[in-house]
Amino acid sequence: MARPKVYDPAVLGAQMRDVFWQKGYEGTSLSDLVAATGVRSGSLHAGFGQKSALFAAALDAYDEAFLGAMDVEGRGRDRLRHYIDLLHNRVTTDPAKRGCFVIASASEIDRHTDENREAIQSRIRRMQMYIENAMEEDGVRDPDASAAFLGAVVSLLTLARCNVDTAILRGIRDEAKRRLG
Repeated sequence: MARPKVYDPAVLGAQMRDVFWQKGYEGTSLSDLVAATGVRSGSLHAGFGQKSALFAAALDAYDEAFLGAMDVEGRGRDRLRHYIDLLHNRVTTDPAKRGCFVIASASEIDRHTDENREAIQSRIRRMQMYIENAMEEDGVRDPDASAAFLGAVVSLLTLARCNVDTAILRGIRDEAKRRLG
């Protein structure tokens, strides 16, 4: 008779997310996940599957923060100003200097399964569409301006992970806002 699950999948997903976020996909071992979650390897595999499925659960656990950042006040470019302010505040106040889990995972895109590659890429496309839609709300249909803002966001989220001086991160944010007009 199989024992029932005694863990909360949402909590487990968040714990695994933190390990993958800190160590990267390639650097995370099953023993790291066992140590972080307190769940035996057999139970992790039974509940989720192989490492790629454990990562997928971790990525899903990040969605609330990732998508929640796009739920800011304002319209059009004002919304984008609030968005980059929120991201800047998150990354500069994070003592672990983790940046963004999606962007960090994208840096190892070639290490992932096709399904996880698509999951990472779809979240980045979601960010891109968010930016384009916000600009279009103000009548701005400029792919270069959208790309430049996306580049600033990705730079901010990446460089925060590299422990870059906060003055540089502030400069990236401020320049992105200035270019919005």
